Amino acid sequence: MSEVYFQRLQAALVAAGRHLPTLVVDSERLATNMAAVRRLTAPGLALRVVEKSLPAPDLLRLVMAGLETSRLMSFHLPFVQQTAAAFPEADILLGKPIPVGAVAGVSPALDAQVHWLIDSPERLTEYAALAAQSGRALRICLEVDIGLHRGGFSLERAGEFTAALARLRDDPNLHLTGLMGYEPHIARLPRLIASPARALNAARAAYDRFHALAVQALGPEAAAKLIINTGGSTTFMLYDGTGPETEVALASALVKPTDFDLPALEALQPATFIATPVLKTVERPDIPMAPGLSRVLRLMGRSPQKACFIYGGNWLADPCHPAGARRSPLFGHSSNQEMYDLPASSTLKPGDFLFFRPRQSEALFLQFGDIAVFDGTAITDWWPVWHETH
Repeated sequence: MSEVYFQRLQAALVAAGRHLPTLVVDSERLATNMAAVRRLTAPGLALRVVEKSLPAPDLLRLVMAGLETSRLMSFHLPFVQQTAAAFPEADILLGKPIPVGAVAGVSPALDAQVHWLIDSPERLTEYAALAAQSGRALRICLEVDIGLHRGGFSLERAGEFTAALARLRDDPNLHLTGLMGYEPHIARLPRLIASPARALNAARAAYDRFHALAVQALGPEAAAKLIINTGGSTTFMLYDGTGPETEVALASALVKPTDFDLPALEALQPATFIATPVLKTVERPDIPMAPGLSRVLRLMGRSPQKACFIYGGNWLADPCHPAGARRSPLFGHSSNQEMYDLPASSTLKPGDFLFFRPRQSEALFLQFGDIAVFDGTAITDWWPVWHETH
């Protein structure tokens, strides 16, 4: 990313009158990334957008249109409720099991739009009791373990899975709609343990077996109607459409935080930044009570010639502009006025911005209020994010 790019972004923020820590989404880069994702996704596989990674209704609306999908995945019940209200046409799959007590407290109107995730026989029993007592008809997706080992039905205890299939087949209040198998370990495992190709083959073999058990228990016609969900931002492009999988989920890749700087995502570019004002600049910063030691450390190159204090800080993010900026070890982390070392050649001054790339998008996107939309020249819009409800 060039100096010119960040000069334009800073000018756009100033022109918009924004002088506070701000999360920025580049709409042009986002559009380019959406086109790349569509090219990388195998024909025949549907795309499901992970709402927690893009937790703003206008952002989700743009992405759903760009990817031509009405499928969403959600992880937090207050956001499920807001998502359902904002997108009544959306098909919402839970990405994690929700405690049955929480599900009991929401409107049954959600049940026609949401697939609740079940990860164990015990949770299935709880949901069955809720449905029987309340008269609600619950759509159920079963979480299956295809290698991550974070829970879900396992092949080692395949009898529990087949029993769950039979129970769902026979329960008038529960309707099986699909399976969900998550496998981010494919792209993250150290090669000393397994190559991505080996991990992918193992995950697909496990999913093939779960699908075969579903066909056996339900019959080919019923099994053919199931959602077979998998994938993530680091793995969606690995599926060629020849297996039982019907859809892949993703979202973070579209804005590409630093955790997604992976070879498989080279076609995508960073599309989100944090911009925060510089409050103070310091020449030859000193360690408190140790000016002599500070001079020695500067001579040794262990302490900077220049530094700055920013508005806020301590985010899950890394500085990306100006080049060479780094969090100072002198003062440590601060969420108030974090200190950053600067190159000796830096011309940064109070009122300028320091820019960061987030490491992730989901929780961090909620920390800055409305998202600034940058089109390469100007701030064109402000997108509100989801809010917690009680």
